[in-house]
Amino acid sequence: MKLEVMLMSGQSMALDVKEDALVRDLKHQAQQELRQGISHLVRADGELLCSTSTLAEAGLEEHAPVMATLSRAKLVSSRRSVAFAQGDGRVVTWGAFHSGGDSEYVQEELQNVREIVASGDAFAAILDDGRVTTWGKPEAGGDCSAVQSELFEVESIAATSTAFAARRADGHVVCWGDAEEGGDSQRVQAQLYDIQLLSASAKAFAAVRGDGQLITWGHPSSGGWAPPTVVKTLHGQVKEIAASENAFVAICPSGRVVAWGDPDSGGDLGGAATQLAAARVRAITATDHAFAALLMDGGVVAWGHSYSGGDCKSVQKKLYNISQISASMNSFVALRKDGVVVAWGNTEVSDLRDVVEVSASSGAFAALKSDGSVVTWGTELYGGNSCPADLQQVLQVCGSASAFAALTLNGSLIAWGHPFGGGLAPSLHDVFATCPRSGPPWAALKEGPIIQRG
Repeated sequence: MKLEVMLMSGQSMALDVKEDALVRDLKHQAQQELRQGISHLVRADGELLCSTSTLAEAGLEEHAPVMATLSRAKLVSSRRSVAFAQGDGRVVTWGAFHSGGDSEYVQEELQNVREIVASGDAFAAILDDGRVTTWGKPEAGGDCSAVQSELFEVESIAATSTAFAARRADGHVVCWGDAEEGGDSQRVQAQLYDIQLLSASAKAFAAVRGDGQLITWGHPSSGGWAPPTVVKTLHGQVKEIAASENAFVAICPSGRVVAWGDPDSGGDLGGAATQLAAARVRAITATDHAFAALLMDGGVVAWGHSYSGGDCKSVQKKLYNISQISASMNSFVALRKDGVVVAWGNTEVSDLRDVVEVSASSGAFAALKSDGSVVTWGTELYGGNSCPADLQQVLQVCGSASAFAALTLNGSLIAWGHPFGGGLAPSLHDVFATCPRSGPPWAALKEGPIIQRG
C-alpha cells in the first residue's frame, strides 16, 4: 500500500509499505527516505500512532496522509563515556569502556532507540516498543537483568549517580542499581502506583502520583526524605519537578515553588521565596548546588550556593525577555530573545550576540550563532575555548559532561573537549540531521530556541 509521509516543513514522500507492516517499520522507512530523524508519526486526525501497532490497527488506509515529527539528535554522557543518539534511533558510544563507552555487546538491541539516560557510569535506553536496554558498570545500573521482566511499556527513566528508576505506562515504577542511592524502592513500593512524574537528584528519586501524592526514596541527604509539611503542601499541586545534586524543587500549576533537600544545594528558597511568591514560574534549571527559575514574564530568580550560580544580582538588570537557561556544574547562562547571552556564577562572557541556542558541559558552554558558527568558553578540558577553528554550517550542538559535539550541514559529527570524556569521537558521517537540508538550517533555529533543562 502507498502512504504519504509529511514533515511540518512541507517536505513529503510517498512510500510503498507492506500491508502487514508495523508503525515502527513505516517510521524506519520514512527516516531512510527523508534523511531525517523521526520522533513520532501522527494520523491526519491528530492521533499519535503506537509504534507496535500494525498499519491496519493504526487506522491507516491506502494513500492516507501521515504527519512525521522530527527528533533531535542527543548527546548523553556518564562521567567518562558518551552515547550519541542519532535522530533515526541509532546509537554510537565512545569513552571509557567500563563506564558505558563500550556498547558492542548490546548494539544489536540498540535499534529504534527513543531515549537514553545516564547514571554516573552506565546508560539505559528506552526502545520504541517500550523495552529497556542497559550497559556500563553493573553497580551503577548497567545491569537490569534482575528486573528485565518488569521493564515493558516504559515511558520514562530517571537516574541518580548509581541507579535508575523507570516509569511504565501503567504508572508503576521499576528500580535497579545501588540500593542506597535509589536502586531499592522497597520502603515505598506500595505507594508507587499511577506515577505521573519522576525525577532524580544525585542520590535520590522523587515521584508524584496521579492523586497528587509526593513520594521520595534514596539517600535522605540528597532529598530522599521530604518533610511532612512539604508533602502536605504539595499534595495535588505538582506540575513539574527539578533537581540539583542534593535537592529537589517542585513547580505547582499556580506557579508556586516548593523546595526540599540540602539547603546548600538549593533545598531552601531563602530570600528567593519572596520573589517567587510574586511571580509565576515557567521552568527551572539547576547547577550542582543552585537553581534558576525562568519566569513567565521572561525574568529570572536564582537561589542556592552563590558560587554555583545561586546569586544573579550582578546581572539582574540584563535578565529580561529570557527564552532559555543552560547550566554547567556551577554556572548559568541565559539567552535573551534578542540573541544576547547573560552569564553568572563561576563564568563570564562578554558581548556575545546573535545566538540561537546554548549548550553546556560540566565546566563550559557552547553557543550556536545565527550564521552557523559556534563560540565556546569555560574550562578548556571540558570543551571551553577549544572549538575547532574551521567549524561552520552547524545545525546543532550537544553538550555532555566534559565535551561537546556539533552536527554539521554535510552530516558530520565533530567533537571536542576532554579526550577521555567524549572529546575524541569516532569518525561519523551522514548523521541524520534534525533540520531541513535545503536552505540555511540555522535560520530555522532562529524561530525559537529550545529550553534545555540543566
